[in-house]
Amino acid sequence: MKRRFAVFTIAALACSFLIPSYAADSMEMKSYSLGDEVAPFTLKDASGNDHDLSVALGEKVVVVYFWSCQCPVSKAYENRLISMFNDYKDKDVTFCVISANQTDSVSMIQDYAKEHELPYPIMKDSDDAVADLFGAQKTPEVFVIGKDKKLYYHGAVDNSQNPDKADQHYVRAAIDALLANQVPLVQQKPAFGCGIKRK
Repeated sequence: MKRRFAVFTIAALACSFLIPSYAADSMEMKSYSLGDEVAPFTLKDASGNDHDLSVALGEKVVVVYFWSCQCPVSKAYENRLISMFNDYKDKDVTFCVISANQTDSVSMIQDYAKEHELPYPIMKDSDDAVADLFGAQKTPEVFVIGKDKKLYYHGAVDNSQNPDKADQHYVRAAIDALLANQVPLVQQKPAFGCGIKRK
């Protein structure tokens, strides 16, 4: 079943990777850098539904969020991700939440999503193809794409794993700037968390 982003004012995507047409051999492709134009991809979520980024890319601000159901740092950010998702659900923003960890099984993702009542589907990047395209290394690690399809922010969600100590909210600031047709003041901050476990 193909779900269109029009169904979601703000949606998370999921994984069964289709390589962009210009990069048939992703092993030879350089990962995205700030300012690069991002190509669409299709992913399958943990329930088996396909999500096509091309529906939102170029129309909305896209937040690509690398996530894990086992990483304690990623889990510590879950409530903040849920809050961001809900705060922007009525705006031109799409969240694409991806598990590239090979140790995150589909059943584990399903159980975690049900237990925590996640409002977004989780994509399974089973071959690490999307993680490789973005050069993602950590969970959580975030990439924010503008309506012009260009990458404007890469890195941490904010400046502290402890929500009470976080006072610089990089991803929110990037989203707000792009919605206001402005370039984010902060475009890169080192991501911190668990390393993505690739094949």
